[in-house]
Amino acid sequence: MADLTADVARPDQDWLARFEAAPEREFDRVMSGVALIPPYGLADPVTVLPAFFGALEPDDPRLHQLDAAACSWLERWRRISPADRRAYGLKRYVCDGVAALTVVQHLPLAETRAHLRRCYGAYLRWAEGLTFGSARDLRARLWYALAEDQPDARFQVLWQHICRDTGRGIYPPHYLTIGLLGLRRLRIADRTPDEDRTLTLMLGGLGAWAAGLDDTETNHKAFLQEWGLLNWLHTRPSRGAWRRLADPALIASRGTPSEAWWREVLGYERAGAAPPRLVREPDVADVRKLLDDLNDEPLASLRPQIRTLIAKRRDWAQVTGSTYYLSRTAGNIAGRIIDQDAVFAADLVTEALDWEPNNEILWNLWARALLAQGRIALAEAVLWESVRRFPDDEPSQVELGRVLAGAGRLDEAAAVLTTAVDRFPDREPCHVELARLWAWRGDLAKAIGLLSGFTDRSPSQEIALTHLGHFLTDAGRLDDARTILERLQRLNAQRALAELASAIRNAETGRVRSPRMPGYQFAAAHRETGAVAGAGDPGALDALRLDARITRADFNLSPAASAHIAEDRRAAVREDLAALLDEHPDHAYGRLVAYQRGVTPDAGATLLEDFPAVYELRLAVALHRGDREALIRLRDDDRHRGPITRLALCAIGSADDDDGRRAGAWVQRSAPPGDDLLAAYVHRAVRAVLSRAGIGLEDGNAIADRLATLAGRVAVRAILEDHATRMVNTQSFAGTFRLAA
Repeated sequence: MADLTADVARPDQDWLARFEAAPEREFDRVMSGVALIPPYGLADPVTVLPAFFGALEPDDPRLHQLDAAACSWLERWRRISPADRRAYGLKRYVCDGVAALTVVQHLPLAETRAHLRRCYGAYLRWAEGLTFGSARDLRARLWYALAEDQPDARFQVLWQHICRDTGRGIYPPHYLTIGLLGLRRLRIADRTPDEDRTLTLMLGGLGAWAAGLDDTETNHKAFLQEWGLLNWLHTRPSRGAWRRLADPALIASRGTPSEAWWREVLGYERAGAAPPRLVREPDVADVRKLLDDLNDEPLASLRPQIRTLIAKRRDWAQVTGSTYYLSRTAGNIAGRIIDQDAVFAADLVTEALDWEPNNEILWNLWARALLAQGRIALAEAVLWESVRRFPDDEPSQVELGRVLAGAGRLDEAAAVLTTAVDRFPDREPCHVELARLWAWRGDLAKAIGLLSGFTDRSPSQEIALTHLGHFLTDAGRLDDARTILERLQRLNAQRALAELASAIRNAETGRVRSPRMPGYQFAAAHRETGAVAGAGDPGALDALRLDARITRADFNLSPAASAHIAEDRRAAVREDLAALLDEHPDHAYGRLVAYQRGVTPDAGATLLEDFPAVYELRLAVALHRGDREALIRLRDDDRHRGPITRLALCAIGSADDDDGRRAGAWVQRSAPPGDDLLAAYVHRAVRAVLSRAGIGLEDGNAIADRLATLAGRVAVRAILEDHATRMVNTQSFAGTFRLAA
């Protein structure tokens, strides 16, 4: 008699034998829906694979076979070209990928999970643009799979970001479950398992989510529901026990609607009642003292104190989701020690960037720390990415111009610095750096003209006046140089006075100074070997370098660069961009740049087919075509970015009264969260344009009227087309710059 209890979970022994003989082939047949497995019929992988393999011991060879097959299949699936995806059917392609990642989530496939962690950046780039609703969301399923098995704390920052950005509307509401699951499954490498610690992290994630919610009854009920679920999953003996764990989240919620909700659930009913300080905020006085000590004591003796300060601020960020103290402290200290220990400075900055990846000051500090280490090529890549993320950050553009000049790419440096001067007509550094470049290239007249105009508009700029005086002296215009000397005397600029007076005396006696090369002087530019200090995820760095190549190509092909970059050079850039996209055909940002710069002018339709969920691509194509209907669909599909889409409708002259009024009201309001780079930049840029036009920013109706004019439409369209649509995949870097050991 047959044993009726044997292998109930795996009834088809014939198929299992076929799988053991050829695991990759049979896995592929299951994923393709053509494997006929009694009693399942045409097998659904999410049903049949857990049924066959879920009860196996971790060391069972068949489970290892499945693990290797799944890993191989996912890597092959990720690399399928966009054209082949379209031929297969994009929705079907996404469904199969979601099914495979769901199997990885539900079964202990250690090798596949480790592969996803190693190649996280590549898989996230793949998954981000492929979403068809909550049931077919590759990014969500990737994060679920990563949350299940975490051998270290690498992704802690990611889970906090997901919680926070869900509250801010950047991610759909159901993503909160992913963030909290990731925090719940987290392992803190330097701690023993501690349920209180895990619960504190989850409460921090819940607090970060709640802090982004508006004060509505619906949001209040959603908060109470999430709080009730945590209470049910993690019982505690008293409200006091919950207070001890949740007080950091309450403290971090100050000034938001969620503060009242936390007080309600924790029992601090009286509105002004202060909770006991069971957890204290970091003290800024500690940092001030440390910065003072750096003036008198060697860095080596203060290193342990610095690490302790950073650890306290990291702990605060972990339990509250608030990154302010960590990023500010790391940035202040790194800025002071770059010249003494650039590796340590880069380490501090990249940890802060993990938590706050859209902080332009940290990006600039990272580049400076890499330059101090001699990591010129990576520093340049960081600066190109910084310029892409923060088009209105002058320091990064000036730093990039200096790097390019130091590397001998003078035409490119001139184009970058000229663009900065045009964009920042009132900023001194970009004017000085461009003038130095003109002088170095032998065009003193251009350098003098640039700084003369600037110092006429800004007469108290000491550095610009000093350089102007020297350039006038070099040109033999000593009377004009003495006039600058008098202006410096009125500013009491003693050091500059002495240097310029000496230069004039030398010129009077016939001694001519040798011009100094602008920018950085590199002993061996772009020759780098060894590991990169201060950056830990090679996949993230590879993605950064690739994006930087595309941003550089985008700039070289832009109208702003055409006056400086020779046409044969621009033709070579077009060829290089086309070759790069042949190698990376699924790179959404590169495909967009190629489309907008005329390398692939007819690719709008395939862009939308290949990346149906990438907002920036849909916006760019609709703007390029002037497609009102496409913009209306985009506005309705992505309500979080509705204000930007309404501005786009204004830009093409197709906004109705309601869209114009709501766009004006959005511009009038205070800035949106900086973590939505696109919204933050568009908001700042539109307000700057309106302010220069003399439009009052306190009157939403006046703003709407200006947006409806031809000048307003042209200005807004330039903002959206020149920079905003290029902020594709800028969320991807969160938590990937530096790995926890």
